[in-house]
Amino acid sequence: MAALLTSEMDNSDKITQHIGVCREMGIQLLPPDINRSEIPFTVEGEGIRFGLGAVKNVGNAALEEILGQRAEGGAFRNLSEFCGRVDLRKVNRRVIESLIKSGAMDDLGAQRAQLLAHLDHAMERGQKIQRDRMSGQRTLFDGAMTDTMPDMLPDVEPLTEEQRLAFERESLGFYITGHPLEKYRREMERYVTVDLGHLGELSEGQEVRVAGMKQSIREISTRKGDRMAFLTLEDLHGSAEMIVFADAFREAGPNMASEGPFIVQGVVDSNGEKAKIKAQKVELLEEYRQRVTSVIQINLTTLGLTTEDLEVLKGILKKHRGECRVKLKLTIPTKAEAVVLLSEEYRVGSSEDLVVDVERIFGSGTVTFV
Repeated sequence: MAALLTSEMDNSDKITQHIGVCREMGIQLLPPDINRSEIPFTVEGEGIRFGLGAVKNVGNAALEEILGQRAEGGAFRNLSEFCGRVDLRKVNRRVIESLIKSGAMDDLGAQRAQLLAHLDHAMERGQKIQRDRMSGQRTLFDGAMTDTMPDMLPDVEPLTEEQRLAFERESLGFYITGHPLEKYRREMERYVTVDLGHLGELSEGQEVRVAGMKQSIREISTRKGDRMAFLTLEDLHGSAEMIVFADAFREAGPNMASEGPFIVQGVVDSNGEKAKIKAQKVELLEEYRQRVTSVIQINLTTLGLTTEDLEVLKGILKKHRGECRVKLKLTIPTKAEAVVLLSEEYRVGSSEDLVVDVERIFGSGTVTFV
């Protein structure tokens, strides 16, 4: 798998697909690391370490300089020391910023937000030391550089999960420490007929239902003056373009501007290098769920279940009133199970907020939509 990932290093779609396979196989994917990674993907213990060659905006000259300095002087200790050791003419600001955003500098004892905020100052210190070194001068810091040049890190707010994942996508072309769609995985698997990583295996004209988040959208006007769009969706396995013709675009309306997950129904267009979907209907996942869900089932085990737990559940259901009936599935481990249809007063809406509230108390996988 490491060799396969290396061979597709320049193809983000293939990398995303192979990452999905690794996770299904239980192979741990370790983030890029300037103190551990090589240029290709490598086997490390029971996992695969991302190669520095997968980081965007980092060319071979920069990688050779970083690995050469690491081989000569050992592991990098912090950002200032890194900037003092590597040739900043080869390893410029854009390179270091990409390494930080990808997570390759997480081992330097600081959060990514701190590293980004400290980068300009660290480079200024490094450039001064390198100028002095080239002119034959030695400074107070020059001796300290061989040990640990201290980092005066700024006190800044950590990156949010959304920012962290967006930076990983920007610098790698894919996500590594998580995925915005991970919390929707079970629901998407229930609704879709094919994932986007396997769309190319289907025949021309085959009807499909796919789900994903918007990667990009390009709107144009037809000859008749109607609006249509080319929408690129990404799921946990790959990405594909949706051709949203005028009627489907008009029906989708303002939803097209949303950043939430979409459900797209359409037919496969396999004419071309990469399969596309001619969209017949584009909906937000939230709206699709509400439209097709009539019953919500809550799965509980009696082991450790208390009267207080049921009171908490009762309060959550009353908080999320809606149109869906609720079934309570109770399992007595190794003995029996029973499904109870709750009374009309416990009708709820099929919102993600309900799932979050229930599963925060009773665990992941507790809620299913029927």
